[in-house]
Amino acid sequence: MRKVNEMLFVVILAVIFLGVFVFFTLTPEPVVLPPAPETLELTSIITGQPEAILADNLQLDEDSQSGSYGCFQTDMSLPMLTETYQLYEAANPATPTDPMACYDSAEIVADLNADKALAFLSRAGIGDGLDRVIVIYGDGRGFVWTQPNEQE
Repeated sequence: MRKVNEMLFVVILAVIFLGVFVFFTLTPEPVVLPPAPETLELTSIITGQPEAILADNLQLDEDSQSGSYGCFQTDMSLPMLTETYQLYEAANPATPTDPMACYDSAEIVADLNADKALAFLSRAGIGDGLDRVIVIYGDGRGFVWTQPNEQE
């Protein structure tokens, strides 16, 4: 009887150990979204490094499910921006789960397609497979968001 109890104890201990091992190795890690930027940056064509840009009236909203979104104004001209900073061809502004009054992703997409605005790389690889993107209009309106990059 004692041998049976010892075997049962070893089996139960092995099952518990296996359960803990499986839990910690097979449980997917939660996606950690990067925090909203405190200052806005665009990536330089020359250095490949993000540089701070002029931004006024910055309104940011951190959405725990879809990242950070924001609106701002800038006095920087589009010709100067295109000569200095990297354009972002794959801009795809998703709709935040908590809409912002100043941020309309459908309008941004339509305006990008109609060449009314330009998308720039703010910062590449800010999180696991994420880039920060900034769109700027000729009148100085700007929008910022995070999106999956194409390296996935």
